[in-house]
Amino acid sequence: LVPGQTEVVVAKKASPVVQFAAEELTQVLAEAWGEKVPVVAEPSGKKAAIVLGDNAWSRKAGIDVSAKPRDTYFVKTDAKYVYLAGRDNPNQHPFRSARYASSLERGTLFAVYAFLEDYAGVRFYFPGELGTVVPRAARIEVPDTDRAVTPDFLIREWYNGPRAFWFGETSRTPFGNRMRNLNWLRLRMGTRKLPLCHGTRNYKLAERFAKAHPEYFALKTNGTRSFDP
Repeated sequence: LVPGQTEVVVAKKASPVVQFAAEELTQVLAEAWGEKVPVVAEPSGKKAAIVLGDNAWSRKAGIDVSAKPRDTYFVKTDAKYVYLAGRDNPNQHPFRSARYASSLERGTLFAVYAFLEDYAGVRFYFPGELGTVVPRAARIEVPDTDRAVTPDFLIREWYNGPRAFWFGETSRTPFGNRMRNLNWLRLRMGTRKLPLCHGTRNYKLAERFAKAHPEYFALKTNGTRSFDP
């Protein structure tokens, strides 16, 4: 892949996940190459093409995004094409998934980040100029490959508290802090959440059972039961 001879293919009516993946990919490639990379609705046949998402071209290349577990991403080369694909939510922008609407699948976005890390040497430590490393390169070499990568853990997340902020961060989106959401996406956090936090408090156990069944609750050293939620 070389500047001026590479295009990114996003099919018409592609999902918001694929469209955002194209934004991320072209932004990083432009920084690495020093010039913009065009986004087209179908391969021109005249340039090397990076084809994003589950579409007619990726399916013709043999990629079946439904054949693997959740969060699997696919990286495949075929002649002049590089295919980056995965299962994606068809309707919602990926920022909506960071962090709580976590049912939003974004396999194509995972494939884009893996491609940039594995073949372009990019490092996403945290968003912004200080935490993102994009090496300048005259070309990006992608070997013949046919990969389907499934994360070892379905649940992947971290927590930074509601008041955390990034250096110089002032922008927000309809879905919250832009930098925090971007970090969640670029680190490829999980797309399924198990609600464990604050569980006993929300069950209102003391209100429901303290009087009738005090034996359900911890016995303190002073001989009383602990009903504090």
